[in-house]
Amino acid sequence: MDLVYNYNLLGEYKIKILNALLSNQNIKNLLSNNVLNTDLMYTQVFPCFINPDLTDKCKTFLMLDGFIAKTNSTIQNMVLTFKYFTHVNLVMYKLDGFHGTRLDILTTLIDAEMTKNNAFGIGRFESGDRQNMNPTTDNKWWGYYLQYTVPDFKKRDES
Repeated sequence: MDLVYNYNLLGEYKIKILNALLSNQNIKNLLSNNVLNTDLMYTQVFPCFINPDLTDKCKTFLMLDGFIAKTNSTIQNMVLTFKYFTHVNLVMYKLDGFHGTRLDILTTLIDAEMTKNNAFGIGRFESGDRQNMNPTTDNKWWGYYLQYTVPDFKKRDES
């Protein structure tokens, strides 16, 4: 029997994960630069990789996308990749108990949420590498890709 890729389920999990991250006040404060009552979804946080308008002002962006990869005839993996970047004027950030730059702290906060035991009802996430990225050629923006894999991702019976 061939595996069926369930991209609707992938979309559901992307939204669920982003909402969970945004419910973490430390993440929300970091992304909003401590501006209260900021609606970040679809302004600075996106369930896809887009090219936001970077001419507006200094901000930090977070995006999540993914794919389902067949490893053999009975097993598939869900691979989720975060793309996050900030303006160089926002690199410095302080949060009690955390060290590094704004994006180092964001990496730590994301990883803490993503590696909670079965936090999203999907199974165990395996952390991947964090890779540098520069979303522009003017060197005013700097960021990372961070990847997670859910091995043996099973199709949910939706009947």
